Amino acid sequence: MATIRKALNLKDLAKISGGNIFEDIYCFFEGHGYNSVGFAYNDDHSFKIVKYKCISCGKIIYEKEYADGNTESSSKSEFDKY
Repeated sequence: MATIRKALNLKDLAKISGGNIFEDIYCFFEGHGYNSVGFAYNDDHSFKIVKYKCISCGKIIYEKEYADGNTESSSKSEFDKY
């Protein structure tokens, strides 16, 4: 019986293994380090939704920031709406 083998590139290997485990461990112990990578404003500019991406593991979060300084978590669908 013949064995079929396929060489995987690093991107495919990362998908199969669930990503870079060292980046995940770093974020677990040290916390995520987010940079803002996008903004979406509503029509009256009473709030904006900021898209943040972790510089280590690539996790993306969305945060709604109001004009009065308050914040709350948001979602990708709400970000895409604006």
